[in-house]
Amino acid sequence: MLPASIQITGELLSAAEVQAIVEGLQEDGVRLLSVRGCQLSDRDFARVCSGVAACGSLAQLNLNLGVVSGVSRTQRLADALKANRSLQTLFLHGSPLLDAGLVTLNSALSTHPALVCLDLGDCMLGDEALALVCGMLPPDGAKSGLRELTLSANPGISSKGWARLAIAVAHSSQLRVLNLDYNLLGDQVSGMLAVSVASSRTLEVLDLEGTGLTNQSAQGGGSRGAEPVVDRRAGGQSGRWRRPTGETGWGCWFGGGETGVEGRGRGGLEGMEEELKGKAVFDGKPVELL
Repeated sequence: MLPASIQITGELLSAAEVQAIVEGLQEDGVRLLSVRGCQLSDRDFARVCSGVAACGSLAQLNLNLGVVSGVSRTQRLADALKANRSLQTLFLHGSPLLDAGLVTLNSALSTHPALVCLDLGDCMLGDEALALVCGMLPPDGAKSGLRELTLSANPGISSKGWARLAIAVAHSSQLRVLNLDYNLLGDQVSGMLAVSVASSRTLEVLDLEGTGLTNQSAQGGGSRGAEPVVDRRAGGQSGRWRRPTGETGWGCWFGGGETGVEGRGRGGLEGMEEELKGKAVFDGKPVELL
Protein backbone atom coordinates (compact mmCIF):
# COMPACT_ATOMS: atom_id res chain seq x y z
CA MET A 1 0.00 0.00 0.00
CA LEU A 2 1.45 3.39 -1.01
CA PRO A 3 1.88 6.09 1.65
CA ALA A 4 -1.02 8.53 1.75
CA SER A 5 -1.32 12.31 1.86
CA ILE A 6 -3.20 13.93 4.75
CA GLN A 7 -4.14 17.57 4.14
CA ILE A 8 -6.36 19.52 6.52
CA THR A 9 -6.54 23.33 6.57
CA GLY A 10 -7.82 25.71 9.23
CA GLU A 11 -9.86 23.24 11.26
CA LEU A 12 -10.18 22.34 14.92
CA LEU A 13 -8.83 18.79 14.90
CA SER A 14 -10.89 16.24 16.76
CA ALA A 15 -9.41 13.48 18.90
CA ALA A 16 -10.41 10.95 16.23
CA GLU A 17 -8.64 12.91 13.49
CA VAL A 18 -5.47 13.20 15.58
CA GLN A 19 -5.59 9.47 16.34
CA ALA A 20 -5.90 8.65 12.64
CA ILE A 21 -2.93 10.89 11.83
CA VAL A 22 -0.78 9.34 14.56
CA GLU A 23 -1.64 5.78 13.54
CA GLY A 24 -0.84 6.54 9.90
CA LEU A 25 2.54 7.97 10.86
CA GLN A 26 3.41 5.09 13.16
CA GLU A 27 2.58 2.59 10.41
CA ASP A 28 4.73 4.46 7.83
CA GLY A 29 1.55 5.13 5.89
CA VAL A 30 1.93 8.90 5.38
CA ARG A 31 4.17 10.66 2.87
CA LEU A 32 2.69 14.18 3.13
CA LEU A 33 1.14 15.64 6.27
CA SER A 34 -0.35 19.14 6.19
CA VAL A 35 -2.29 20.59 9.13
CA ARG A 36 -1.87 24.18 7.96
CA GLY A 37 -3.61 26.65 10.25
CA CYS A 38 -5.27 23.90 12.29
CA GLN A 39 -6.03 24.07 16.01
CA LEU A 40 -5.07 21.22 18.29
CA SER A 41 -4.27 20.88 21.98
CA ASP A 42 -0.70 20.74 23.27
CA ARG A 43 -1.28 17.09 24.15
CA ASP A 44 -2.42 16.26 20.62
CA PHE A 45 0.47 18.25 19.13
CA ALA A 46 2.85 16.13 21.21
CA ARG A 47 1.19 12.97 19.90
CA VAL A 48 1.59 14.12 16.29
CA CYS A 49 5.25 14.91 16.95
CA SER A 50 5.79 11.42 18.38
CA GLY A 51 4.34 10.03 15.16
CA VAL A 52 6.65 12.22 13.06
CA ALA A 53 9.62 10.97 15.06
CA ALA A 54 8.72 7.33 14.40
CA CYS A 55 7.68 7.67 10.76
CA GLY A 56 10.01 6.42 8.03
CA SER A 57 7.84 7.42 5.07
CA LEU A 58 7.11 11.11 5.79
CA ALA A 59 8.71 13.39 3.16
CA GLN A 60 6.78 16.66 3.63
CA LEU A 61 5.41 18.29 6.78
CA ASN A 62 3.33 21.49 6.66
CA LEU A 63 2.80 23.24 10.00
CA ASN A 64 2.19 26.72 8.55
CA LEU A 65 0.15 29.49 10.14
CA GLY A 66 0.70 29.23 13.85
CA VAL A 67 0.53 25.49 14.49
CA VAL A 68 3.97 25.69 16.16
CA SER A 69 3.26 28.27 18.84
CA GLY A 70 5.12 28.55 22.10
CA VAL A 71 8.32 27.19 23.61
CA SER A 72 7.00 23.72 24.46
CA ARG A 73 5.72 23.02 20.94
CA THR A 74 8.98 24.22 19.41
CA GLN A 75 10.91 21.85 21.66
CA ARG A 76 8.53 18.98 20.83
CA LEU A 77 9.11 19.56 17.12
CA ALA A 78 12.87 19.75 17.59
CA ASP A 79 12.88 16.41 19.41
CA ALA A 80 10.76 14.83 16.66
CA LEU A 81 13.07 16.11 13.91
CA LYS A 82 16.12 14.72 15.69
CA ALA A 83 14.58 11.24 15.61
CA ASN A 84 13.11 11.46 12.11
CA ARG A 85 15.28 10.43 9.12
CA SER A 86 12.93 10.76 6.14
CA LEU A 87 11.65 14.35 6.08
CA GLN A 88 12.73 16.36 3.03
CA THR A 89 10.48 19.45 3.21
CA LEU A 90 9.37 21.41 6.27
CA PHE A 91 6.95 24.38 6.14
CA LEU A 92 6.79 26.63 9.21
CA HIS A 93 5.55 29.81 7.48
CA GLY A 94 3.68 32.13 9.82
CA SER A 95 4.93 30.52 13.03
CA PRO A 96 5.97 32.97 15.80
CA LEU A 97 9.33 31.29 16.35
CA LEU A 98 11.46 34.37 17.06
CA ASP A 99 15.22 33.93 17.34
CA ALA A 100 14.83 31.79 20.45
CA GLY A 101 12.66 29.30 18.59
CA LEU A 102 15.19 28.84 15.83
CA VAL A 103 17.93 28.37 18.44
CA THR A 104 15.83 25.49 19.78
CA LEU A 105 15.31 24.00 16.31
CA ASN A 106 18.80 24.65 14.95
CA SER A 107 20.53 21.44 15.93
CA ALA A 108 17.70 19.26 14.58
CA LEU A 109 17.47 21.22 11.32
CA SER A 110 21.17 21.54 10.60
CA THR A 111 21.95 17.87 11.26
CA HIS A 112 18.88 16.30 9.63
CA PRO A 113 20.13 13.83 7.00
CA ALA A 114 17.38 14.38 4.39
CA LEU A 115 16.02 17.94 4.81
CA VAL A 116 16.52 20.01 1.63
CA CYS A 117 13.58 22.48 1.64
CA LEU A 118 12.78 24.82 4.54
CA ASP A 119 10.16 27.59 4.80
CA LEU A 120 10.78 30.10 7.60
CA GLY A 121 8.76 32.94 6.09
CA ASP A 122 6.99 35.33 8.48
CA CYS A 123 8.51 33.66 11.55
CA MET A 124 9.56 36.92 13.26
CA LEU A 125 13.24 36.12 12.85
CA GLY A 126 16.17 38.44 13.51
CA ASP A 127 19.91 38.47 12.91
CA GLU A 128 20.67 35.75 15.45
CA ALA A 129 18.31 33.33 13.71
CA LEU A 130 19.62 34.26 10.27
CA ALA A 131 23.17 33.50 11.36
CA LEU A 132 22.00 29.98 12.22
CA VAL A 133 20.25 29.65 8.87
CA CYS A 134 23.52 30.57 7.12
CA GLY A 135 25.03 27.51 8.78
CA MET A 136 22.54 25.39 6.82
CA LEU A 137 24.12 26.60 3.55
CA PRO A 138 27.53 24.91 3.69
CA PRO A 139 30.23 25.96 1.23
CA ASP A 140 31.74 23.86 -1.55
CA GLY A 141 33.28 20.67 -0.29
CA ALA A 142 31.33 20.67 2.97
CA LYS A 143 28.29 18.62 4.00
CA SER A 144 25.06 18.73 2.02
CA GLY A 145 22.65 21.53 2.83
CA LEU A 146 19.39 23.20 1.85
CA ARG A 147 18.38 23.41 -1.81
CA GLU A 148 15.34 25.63 -1.28
CA LEU A 149 15.01 28.29 1.43
CA THR A 150 12.18 30.74 2.13
CA LEU A 151 12.74 33.75 4.41
CA SER A 152 9.85 35.93 3.23
CA ALA A 153 8.46 38.72 5.43
CA ASN A 154 10.96 38.77 8.29
CA PRO A 155 11.34 42.53 8.83
CA GLY A 156 13.38 42.09 12.02
CA ILE A 157 16.48 41.14 10.02
CA SER A 158 18.95 44.01 9.59
CA SER A 159 21.05 44.88 6.54
CA LYS A 160 24.04 43.33 8.29
CA GLY A 161 22.11 40.07 8.68
CA TRP A 162 21.13 40.06 4.99
CA ALA A 163 24.75 40.75 4.06
CA ARG A 164 25.80 37.66 6.00
CA LEU A 165 23.22 35.64 4.07
CA ALA A 166 24.45 37.02 0.74
CA ILE A 167 27.97 35.81 1.54
CA ALA A 168 26.67 32.36 2.54
CA VAL A 169 24.64 32.12 -0.69
CA ALA A 170 27.68 33.03 -2.79
CA HIS A 171 29.61 30.11 -1.30
CA SER A 172 26.77 27.58 -1.04
CA SER A 173 27.23 24.42 -3.08
CA GLN A 174 23.58 23.31 -2.88
CA LEU A 175 21.08 26.19 -2.87
CA ARG A 176 18.79 26.32 -5.93
CA VAL A 177 15.87 28.52 -4.80
CA LEU A 178 15.91 31.49 -2.41
CA ASN A 179 12.71 33.40 -1.56
CA LEU A 180 13.29 36.78 0.11
CA ASP A 181 10.04 38.49 -0.94
CA TYR A 182 8.43 41.16 1.23
CA ASN A 183 11.56 42.12 3.13
CA LEU A 184 12.78 45.73 2.91
CA LEU A 185 16.26 44.99 1.63
CA GLY A 186 17.37 48.41 0.38
CA ASP A 187 20.11 49.44 -2.03
CA GLN A 188 23.12 48.15 -0.09
CA VAL A 189 21.67 44.66 0.26
CA SER A 190 20.61 44.60 -3.40
CA GLY A 191 24.26 45.08 -4.37
CA MET A 192 25.33 42.27 -2.07
CA LEU A 193 22.72 39.94 -3.55
CA ALA A 194 23.80 40.76 -7.10
CA VAL A 195 27.35 39.77 -6.18
CA SER A 196 26.21 36.52 -4.55
CA VAL A 197 23.96 35.67 -7.52
CA ALA A 198 26.87 36.08 -9.90
CA SER A 199 29.18 34.07 -7.68
CA SER A 200 26.81 31.16 -7.09
CA ARG A 201 27.06 28.20 -9.44
CA THR A 202 23.81 26.61 -8.29
CA LEU A 203 21.20 29.33 -7.62
CA GLU A 204 18.36 29.17 -10.14
CA VAL A 205 15.56 31.29 -8.63
CA LEU A 206 15.76 34.37 -6.42
CA ASP A 207 12.39 35.86 -5.41
CA LEU A 208 12.65 39.58 -4.58
CA GLU A 209 9.04 40.65 -4.99
CA GLY A 210 8.02 43.46 -2.69
CA THR A 211 11.57 44.26 -1.54
CA GLY A 212 11.76 47.75 -3.03
CA LEU A 213 14.48 47.02 -5.57
CA THR A 214 14.76 49.42 -8.52
CA ASN A 215 16.74 49.81 -11.73
CA GLN A 216 18.97 52.19 -9.83
CA SER A 217 19.43 49.60 -7.11
CA ALA A 218 20.66 47.17 -9.74
CA GLN A 219 23.36 49.69 -10.65
CA GLY A 220 24.55 49.98 -7.08
CA GLY A 221 22.68 53.09 -5.93
CA GLY A 222 19.47 55.06 -6.11
CA SER A 223 16.21 54.93 -4.23
CA ARG A 224 13.59 52.37 -3.31
CA GLY A 225 10.09 51.75 -4.44
CA ALA A 226 9.83 51.15 -8.20
CA GLU A 227 9.77 47.87 -10.12
CA PRO A 228 10.51 44.46 -8.60
CA VAL A 229 12.81 42.01 -10.30
CA VAL A 230 10.98 40.29 -13.14
CA ASP A 231 11.19 36.71 -14.33
CA ARG A 232 10.99 37.11 -18.10
CA ARG A 233 10.16 33.44 -18.51
CA ALA A 234 6.99 33.97 -16.51
CA GLY A 235 5.95 36.76 -18.83
CA GLY A 236 5.05 39.14 -16.03
CA GLN A 237 6.06 40.81 -12.81
CA SER A 238 6.59 37.73 -10.71
CA GLY A 239 9.42 39.32 -8.79
CA ARG A 240 11.83 36.51 -9.59
CA TRP A 241 15.28 36.08 -11.00
CA ARG A 242 15.95 32.82 -12.82
CA ARG A 243 19.04 31.22 -14.30
CA PRO A 244 18.33 29.95 -17.84
CA THR A 245 18.25 26.16 -17.93
CA GLY A 246 21.50 24.60 -19.09
CA GLU A 247 23.55 27.80 -18.79
CA THR A 248 26.47 28.21 -16.41
CA GLY A 249 26.13 31.97 -16.28
CA TRP A 250 23.38 34.06 -14.84
CA GLY A 251 20.67 36.43 -15.94
CA CYS A 252 19.19 39.28 -13.98
CA TRP A 253 16.43 41.62 -15.19
CA PHE A 254 15.31 44.77 -13.41
CA GLY A 255 12.31 46.67 -14.78
CA GLY A 256 9.54 45.66 -17.15
CA GLY A 257 8.81 45.11 -20.81
CA GLU A 258 11.82 45.40 -23.09
CA THR A 259 13.78 47.73 -20.82
CA GLY A 260 16.02 46.92 -17.92
CA VAL A 261 19.54 46.02 -16.90
CA GLU A 262 20.85 42.62 -17.88
CA GLY A 263 24.16 40.85 -17.41
CA ARG A 264 25.56 37.41 -18.14
CA GLY A 265 28.85 35.74 -17.43
CA ARG A 266 30.61 32.77 -15.94
CA GLY A 267 30.94 33.61 -12.25
CA GLY A 268 31.32 37.31 -13.09
CA LEU A 269 29.08 40.34 -13.44
CA GLU A 270 30.08 41.57 -16.93
CA GLY A 271 27.15 43.87 -17.79
CA MET A 272 26.75 45.01 -14.17
CA GLU A 273 30.28 44.50 -12.90
CA GLU A 274 31.62 48.03 -13.26
CA GLU A 275 28.55 49.48 -11.58
CA LEU A 276 28.75 47.15 -8.59
CA LYS A 277 32.50 47.10 -7.97
CA GLY A 278 33.28 48.62 -4.61
CA LYS A 279 29.62 49.33 -3.84
CA ALA A 280 28.67 46.03 -2.19
CA VAL A 281 30.07 46.22 1.33
CA PHE A 282 30.01 44.21 4.55
CA ASP A 283 31.06 45.84 7.81
CA GLY A 284 32.27 48.80 5.82
CA LYS A 285 34.58 46.80 3.55
CA PRO A 286 34.09 46.09 -0.17
CA VAL A 287 33.20 42.50 -1.00
CA GLU A 288 35.47 40.90 -3.57
CA LEU A 289 33.87 39.22 -6.57
CA LEU A 290 34.50 35.48 -6.53
